[in-house]
Amino acid sequence: MSHQEERAVDSPSKKDATAENKGSDHVTKTIADILTVESQERTLSERIAEGIATFTGSILFIWLHVVWFALWIAFNIPWLGFQPIDRSWLQTYTPI
Repeated sequence: MSHQEERAVDSPSKKDATAENKGSDHVTKTIADILTVESQERTLSERIAEGIATFTGSILFIWLHVVWFALWIAFNIPWLGFQPIDRSWLQTYTPI
């Protein structure tokens, strides 16, 4: 068997659909059609909510918060040489 024949057997193209993969092409197209229709029917508020949920569920969001809170804590520790930004935090979490 030649290299091209082996490749054709491993991954048949769409035009060479066999009984095994013929149904999967139909399923893939149907799912794509459903997703297209659903995306067209969403309202502006649904699209905004999905965008917010996508961002807040990302690792970038987590790392931004880790950096933000680390800097906030560092700038509020007076013995590092900074003038505290948030005095209420110091009064709450610093023992007297």
